[in-house]
Amino acid sequence: MKAEAAYNTIFNKDKFISRMIKMTLLLSALLVMNSAFSQKYVTDFIYGKMVKENDTLVGYFKFNHEITQNGQQVYYKKQFESESSKSFPSRRYDYFESDSFYLETFGVVPTLTGDVLIMIPRIINGKLQLFAINYNGGGFLGLGHSETLCVKKGSEKLRLKKSKFKKQMHQLLDDDEALLQKIDNDELKYEDLIEIVKSYNNHHPL
Repeated sequence: MKAEAAYNTIFNKDKFISRMIKMTLLLSALLVMNSAFSQKYVTDFIYGKMVKENDTLVGYFKFNHEITQNGQQVYYKKQFESESSKSFPSRRYDYFESDSFYLETFGVVPTLTGDVLIMIPRIINGKLQLFAINYNGGGFLGLGHSETLCVKKGSEKLRLKKSKFKKQMHQLLDDDEALLQKIDNDELKYEDLIEIVKSYNNHHPL
């Protein structure tokens, strides 16, 4: 019995360490992506296009990473050499695309009147897409710095919540019973999100 108890203690400790490593890797990946976002997207104008149905705006854009009641401001100029620019909320468009990154509009801040919509970067592409952002809410609702993970499958978009993780995975992964079984059995958890998304996309290529 003592040997069995010792084994279980070591096994559970190893599982805990494994989970911590996976969570650290997830956070590290998000940190790299969002560091690039805050440094490159905010401080520099970059060439690309804003797209929504029946409307495409092409030129140079700079994204403000601070979130307000109006969402996220984008600065635009048609020519890079132009000294003046105009601004508008990013929610006016569905997505932004350039040679180096892709952003899409999600509701990331829940409020009494509905989600505040901003554009956030995609970190994994495929049939199941993963988006993530660390954003600065300033004084807005006392948010400070917050982290949001969102997924998209087809036209369906979800902001992930750890408390509803299994339910949301069943909503998204209903065509992959083997992966859902691992999630239901706690073999894969919220901290394993990158592994889950990559595994699903490997099984269901575009």
